[in-house]
Amino acid sequence: GSAPILFSAMDDGMVLTPQPILTDSLGIAACLVRLGNREGIYTFKAELNNGQFVLFQATAIRANQAPKIISMSPSETTVRFAYYRLLRFEILQVIDSEGDPIRFAWRLNDHLIGIESHTAVYTDPTLPESSVLRCTVSDGKDSTFAEWNLIYSPETAVTLDAFKAEANDQGVLLHWSLPSIADIAFFEIYRDDGQQRLYQLINKQTPSASVGTGNEFQYIDQSASTPGKYHYQLVAVFKSGGKKPFEPISVEILAPSDLTLHQNYPNPFNPTTLISFDLPEPGQIRLIIFDKNGRQVRELLNGDLPAGRHTSIWDGCDDQGRKVSSGSYFYELITAHEKLTRKLTMIK
Repeated sequence: GSAPILFSAMDDGMVLTPQPILTDSLGIAACLVRLGNREGIYTFKAELNNGQFVLFQATAIRANQAPKIISMSPSETTVRFAYYRLLRFEILQVIDSEGDPIRFAWRLNDHLIGIESHTAVYTDPTLPESSVLRCTVSDGKDSTFAEWNLIYSPETAVTLDAFKAEANDQGVLLHWSLPSIADIAFFEIYRDDGQQRLYQLINKQTPSASVGTGNEFQYIDQSASTPGKYHYQLVAVFKSGGKKPFEPISVEILAPSDLTLHQNYPNPFNPTTLISFDLPEPGQIRLIIFDKNGRQVRELLNGDLPAGRHTSIWDGCDDQGRKVSSGSYFYELITAHEKLTRKLTMIK
């Protein structure tokens, strides 16, 4: 038929500029349209000399597809951290439609740190408080990437390894440990005695009071004596002024079944020692210190007490406030029905 006089290609209604029409020796006309990297369905229109036209469609696809990241760890793209922690990152699953070999390149603040599917970042104080970790995934032709924002935030990053409460002869022993205490100024310990969870501050403890490895702490709540359930909450107070409360824990002190006078602690002692005893029922008691000749040295308690565990402190002074000499003494618990005696030693 008649030779075409115009070729045009349309993408979403936009006309793309064609190259000049080419006609071969057989009278077949063609034109070249440059689509660049744009994928999609294109409509072509050939308009003839007689005013008629022909429409046809063609689908343009790229010769290579970039890899696609399916999953990564962590999945959250904002990671909050404290110092002296090891953060782990990994590209878990990648799909490449052509099956090309996959390459990885990890960059922390534009510095190459790894070429495997996983990496780790150690958060020492040289790491900026706001950093960017990017993993570029490539098939050698095209690439994509995953990116994490690392934000310094000790208030949210710090965690507890353990927080336990145990009733013992001295009261309630609290024990806790953390992976790191670098950003912590001190701890606050709160206690609630009832069911309303009205927590009251009972102690503040600094990191210098640690035991064991240096990241372990303990506190004895000697005022927890009445039988019942006690709830404790630990709060980390950071050098920045922020606070992070941890989940509360509970412990129950059971009513004692027998009258018990516990060994003083510490023993031997200087200058003070704790004397604890259990009352199975309320009543009037006396707690007295005697010397080895049976003479009264100090009356520590004399009055009515409720059932439960009680603790008294002896400061090594007699009833007149004078320091006693070193040596062995006896302490005696007297109730309406029983009398219990134990020995203690004061040293200088």
